[in-house]
Amino acid sequence: MQRVSLDLSNAQHMKRCGSKKNPTLLKLAIDGLSASVKGFEASHPQLVENVNNIASALANIGIRKRGEYMKEKTNSRWRI
Repeated sequence: MQRVSLDLSNAQHMKRCGSKKNPTLLKLAIDGLSASVKGFEASHPQLVENVNNIASALANIGIRKRGEYMKEKTNSRWRI
């Protein structure tokens, strides 16, 4: 886990400094984040289930994740 933290810190530093993308660091960051999410899901299954249920309920009533509104702007009105 320490290695993942160091790799993520390095990737974050490069992004802040405007360094060019490094495919190896990007893969390490994605793999590290994926491992962290899987670990969280394994250690907090009920919380993950509840959050997924809430997200699904919101999606079903038309509330979508941030950023999707910008894609669907039509006639100066936002689709909700």
